[in-house]
Amino acid sequence: MRPGQRTTDKKIRVPTLLFRLVTVVAVLMGMVPVAELAVRLILPEYRALTTDRAMWVHDTELGWITRANYVGEQSLPGGERVTVRTNRLGFRDAEIPEPRDPWRYRIVVLGDSFAFGYGVPVEARIGEVLTRLADGRLETINLGVTGYSTDQELLLWRRFGVPLAPDAVVLMYTGNDPRGNALAVGFGHPKPVFRLRDERLELQNVPVPRSGAVLRLKYALARHSALYNLLRERLGATLRWTGVNRLVLDERIAGDGGPGVERSVAAREITRRLILEFVKEVRAVGARPIVLICTPGPALAATIAENSVLFAWCRDLRIECLDTAPGFRSRELAEPEVQLFQADQHHWTAEGHGLAARLLFEAIGPLGRAN
Repeated sequence: MRPGQRTTDKKIRVPTLLFRLVTVVAVLMGMVPVAELAVRLILPEYRALTTDRAMWVHDTELGWITRANYVGEQSLPGGERVTVRTNRLGFRDAEIPEPRDPWRYRIVVLGDSFAFGYGVPVEARIGEVLTRLADGRLETINLGVTGYSTDQELLLWRRFGVPLAPDAVVLMYTGNDPRGNALAVGFGHPKPVFRLRDERLELQNVPVPRSGAVLRLKYALARHSALYNLLRERLGATLRWTGVNRLVLDERIAGDGGPGVERSVAAREITRRLILEFVKEVRAVGARPIVLICTPGPALAATIAENSVLFAWCRDLRIECLDTAPGFRSRELAEPEVQLFQADQHHWTAEGHGLAARLLFEAIGPLGRAN
């Protein structure tokens, strides 16, 4: 065949292949809206928001905060779903009464997903159970935000907690807090971080930058696309949200940068400084600070020993602290059939929240009791 003829054939074949490729892409894109509509009609439960992180909105001071006036569902590893509603400030609680009732003992609860009540109905959370135990003479205001560490909780207290004029403030501590306190990224999202400089805490990474475009796209899809939520749940091994662990692991521990034990020591020191600052600021407004150490499930069982060390440290410094581990161990020995932890082997069930509330009720004493 003549050379000129082969050139002519190539010129004919290239546009033909390109046309076929464009046609296939167009057909596939046309199928997406059809598939989305089908999922919404056949499996309407996937229309709702299904992840904690998709409920977050960017905050230049705190890193993120839960969406205000949100109503939706939270999906759990076992397939269950829990209704989530937030108030006008973005907290999973009723609207805060103004002015406050002077005859009721007011407690503000700070924390992460334990305080938020991950996986349980709002009425089963520690604060709501505590209120019922006090026969309504005590009120709790829950300022829990999923994914938070002690550093963000301290900053949130300054903005939202101080104006509430509480009688007591409960800081719910979990075993993964030290690591979170030492990182400028949490779950793939930038966050504020305190560094130790000349034995003082120095706030850095504020204003907090926004997360990457890819991560924002994933959360937007989770909020609006039933098809995406279905695929993410059914094909999780293939569509898992990559990059988060790598981002976290690449972050250097604040004020340290050394490997292994040295990093853990630095994280622990930052956490203790944050707790001391929390206690000082709460006492400065005439309120009672209480550190509540949340008993972890088997997924974080390795942190129990460190929690005991923190409890002893608080006791030595006369910081009021409640370690829930002994109470949980006693309950597990007495009633092994009772499930205190969810399927994720980390968060409390409704029974776990109820037990923690009773332990806290005993620790609070007469001021929180009905007469």
